[in-house]
Amino acid sequence: MENGRKAGQIRWQTASFEPVAVIPGVRPGRIERLIRLMHDSMAVNAAYSSEDPGAGLALTSNPSRFRLLAGDTGLFSTLAFRDKGVAEKPIYSGIFNDRMNTAMGFVYKNAAAQMLRSSGRSLFFHTIPHSGGKKHYSTDFIISDSDGISPVEMRMSGYRAHASLDAFCRKFRGRIRNRCIISARDLREEDGIIFISVYMTMFL
Repeated sequence: MENGRKAGQIRWQTASFEPVAVIPGVRPGRIERLIRLMHDSMAVNAAYSSEDPGAGLALTSNPSRFRLLAGDTGLFSTLAFRDKGVAEKPIYSGIFNDRMNTAMGFVYKNAAAQMLRSSGRSLFFHTIPHSGGKKHYSTDFIISDSDGISPVEMRMSGYRAHASLDAFCRKFRGRIRNRCIISARDLREEDGIIFISVYMTMFL
């Protein structure tokens, strides 16, 4: 059971990292200090849960609920595919030309986080429990401006389905400025949603 809880912390569907599931009895303050040190070293980009997102996302952030993304996407990619060999160019060509079945969402999400941080934005997310129980809706990023908040969802495939974005907009309908989806496709606006390519994340 304990190993199962630990493994669950690195699954894509996990809402956020919960240290107590990995280190029973650990004090939240100790973890928060460690995360700050890692963040300051630029080894990681930390995203925190905003419990009631508004103009001041940091005001309602929960330091005990967080996600860690690699500070260097190039290094992350090398480590993720190290079993293939760094020099095997056909591997990378197949990945980035969408000819290989691999979890590219991890790479793109790290790249988007890195661009948001480089443009001066802090990283926040929000989760909404699913009516069914165990599942949840989760926005990948939330951007705050003076006139509202903009939820951002990463959709590298199946971009027409965006249940998490829709759930967030229903819950906070009076606060929404823009609805954004980062995908591998060209810039466009459709049904009130702005679709941007990954490389344009820095302009959000």
